[in-house]
Amino acid sequence: MGHETFYPEEELIKVLEEVKDIHTSIKEASKNRPYHINVIDELHANENAHSRILNKLLSYPKGSEYPILQSFVRKLHNWDKEIVINTPSFSNELERIDCLIQEKNKYAIIIENKIHDAADQQNQLEKYLDKVRTHDIPNEHIWVVYLTRDGRKMPESYSLTEKAKKMVGNRYTPLNYRFDILPWLREDVLPSCMIKEEWLISAIKQYIDHLEGMFQERKDDEKYNNTMKEIINKQFKLENLTDKDVFNKLLEEEKQIEKVRDSIRNYRMTIDKRIIDTFTLITKNYYNQEKFKKYGNFKIVDCHKDEEGYYQILPEKWPSCIHLEWVPFGMKQLLNDKSLTIVLHIEGSANDEKLKRLKDNICNDPDYQKIPKNNLPGRTATFYSKKIELNMPFATLPDDEKKDVLHKTYSETAWLIDLVEKYLNN
Repeated sequence: MGHETFYPEEELIKVLEEVKDIHTSIKEASKNRPYHINVIDELHANENAHSRILNKLLSYPKGSEYPILQSFVRKLHNWDKEIVINTPSFSNELERIDCLIQEKNKYAIIIENKIHDAADQQNQLEKYLDKVRTHDIPNEHIWVVYLTRDGRKMPESYSLTEKAKKMVGNRYTPLNYRFDILPWLREDVLPSCMIKEEWLISAIKQYIDHLEGMFQERKDDEKYNNTMKEIINKQFKLENLTDKDVFNKLLEEEKQIEKVRDSIRNYRMTIDKRIIDTFTLITKNYYNQEKFKKYGNFKIVDCHKDEEGYYQILPEKWPSCIHLEWVPFGMKQLLNDKSLTIVLHIEGSANDEKLKRLKDNICNDPDYQKIPKNNLPGRTATFYSKKIELNMPFATLPDDEKKDVLHKTYSETAWLIDLVEKYLNN
């Protein structure tokens, strides 16, 4: 086990003051930065957005070939050069996998995107591997890419489990945006584009610029970055020190700032926990009622994030691909949005005959056919959707109103559980 470093209280207070001073200096220096606009910057792209952009680039066809994908697979560890890429399918969020590229009976590439350091989920990569193995893909032709911001984040052992390691073997590839994707886009992908592919070129340039901004590598920011170095040199008294001393001093300051950041984050997470615990307690109490005993115990899958994420509810005896789900479900939605959406999802492989019969039976059910059209989103895995309008964001509601909102919503969707149960084992 590693040893955690603890700092005296006065040192942490000093770091907070230094960070505040640096922040003030940064705000002042930012006033002189050259005007710059990037559409992706302004849209505040999250992990899902980056996954969609990456998948869109990889799916670019040129005749019968996929040159960007073919370039990308050369980065994968132990890619089988005998595999011929013919008709790949590209998906985002299929069975919760950020990016999935596959050809039936040939290969699959699972990409888990952690550009914003999202936390790993329990058995996450193991579950993805298990799911893809049901897609008629040989186990030895499944690759996993763990894609991070700058390579510092590693998968947790409870996500990339020992079982997952055995399944993926030497086909696991850690990549990162700063030192892998950005240089690849600049040096390989963009120069290979033909002049007539103006929209593709425009999109790649925008994305390169967005990533350069993320890592402070824009040429327009050179003056600003030099100013930042001067501010840091002055703040931490680094003038006239050797490179070794500067490096060690910055490393120590970084550790202390991270310690303060962790304390701030831990405080923030206590608020997160309080809000989610209330949501979960109300949910559990509702489904513990006598009328639901016939379905056995109910399971809650809480995968909320700061933004988006999801929250599932289902009887334990159901396969996990069938569930009621609050989505998107994150602290941003609970704290800021005056609406929440609950859906019925029936996911899983299109080749699963049992699931296909279940879907057909539900769609043909007379009660189901009475559903108003605005509750039917039309997506293949979503069989019902209800948007709950609130007077104020959920987290700001008094506790009794939180209970009323959830109980009312659950009571209005309880018939969906009866409907699935009616046909599940038919």
